[in-house]
Amino acid sequence: MSGNILFSKRHPAQLIALVSLLFVGTMQFIKSSQAAGGGDGIDLKVTIRDGLGDQAVYVGLGILLFVYALIITEVVHRTLAATLGGLLAVIALNHYSVEEALSLKAVTTMIDWETIGLLLGMMVMV
Repeated sequence: MSGNILFSKRHPAQLIALVSLLFVGTMQFIKSSQAAGGGDGIDLKVTIRDGLGDQAVYVGLGILLFVYALIITEVVHRTLAATLGGLLAVIALNHYSVEEALSLKAVTTMIDWETIGLLLGMMVMV
């Protein structure tokens, strides 16, 4: 084995995973209000309208099962199915919440970077 292991020829997916892992690791240490996941200036309490709590749970369960069905049957690509499920979840959240519609800044602040880092780390190991 000769040469540097970091710069050896790798599959493009491995390089994408490495860059993504480095990005998420960097985001862990940034404590700026500009960074997604900071949540410094946004109140993230979500209040469900009176009488719609059970219905909101069933709609969320329906969205989850719908996305799983799309992924299992491979009607569309997994990425598109997950994106569609996320979009439906945000629409449902805006419908069932008492507050105004969530902005993009509020939604991106809800990202749990620890979970994203864990998933990327597991993907790199597998």
